[in-house]
Amino acid sequence: MKDIDKDKIIDLTIKEIDNYGYKNISLRNIASKLDVTTGSFYKRFISKDDLFFNVGIILSNRVYLEIYNQIGNYKVKPKEALLNLGINIIKLFNDKTNLMEFLFFNPNILGAYSDDNIEKNFKLLKITKEIISMCIDKEKVNDTFIQLWSFIQGYGYLISNNVCEINLLIIKDALNKLVGSDKNE
Repeated sequence: MKDIDKDKIIDLTIKEIDNYGYKNISLRNIASKLDVTTGSFYKRFISKDDLFFNVGIILSNRVYLEIYNQIGNYKVKPKEALLNLGINIIKLFNDKTNLMEFLFFNPNILGAYSDDNIEKNFKLLKITKEIISMCIDKEKVNDTFIQLWSFIQGYGYLISNNVCEINLLIIKDALNKLVGSDKNE
C-alpha cells in the first residue's frame, strides 16, 4: 500500500459522488480504489465529515468557476446576472444531480452557510450574496439570500427528481418577487 495526497482523495470522492451519490460513499471503498489503507486516509482527513466539507469547498468552487463566465457583468446588470446564476445552478441540478444534491443537501456541509465560511471558502455563495446586495437594500440581503437559495434548492430538487422541467418563466417570476427591479433601472 502507498501514501496518497489530499487532492487525489478529493478528486476520486467527487467522481464517486457523481456516479453513485454521496449517501453511498464508503471510505473503505475510496481507500481501496486508491490502493491505500484507511490509515492513510486518516492522515489527510479527520473523518468522513472532514472529507465531505473539503469536497464541498472544492466542488462549490468548481461550480462557481463554471457559472462565473455565464453570468455576465454582474456589476452592470446585477439582476440579469442573478437570473443567469439561478438558471445555471438549476440546469446543473438537471445535468449533475448527484453532485448538486451533495452541495445543497449534504448535512456535512451545512456549516458552509455561516458568514465566515462563505467569505473564506464558498465563492458561489459569496457572489450570490454580493449580487443580491446590488439589487436590494442592504438590510434585506440575508433574508433575500435565504429565500432565493431556498427557491433554487427546492426547484432544483423538483427538476432532479423529474417532478417538473426547467421553466425560465418560473425562475424569472420568482426572482422578480424576491428582488423586484434593479436599483440601476
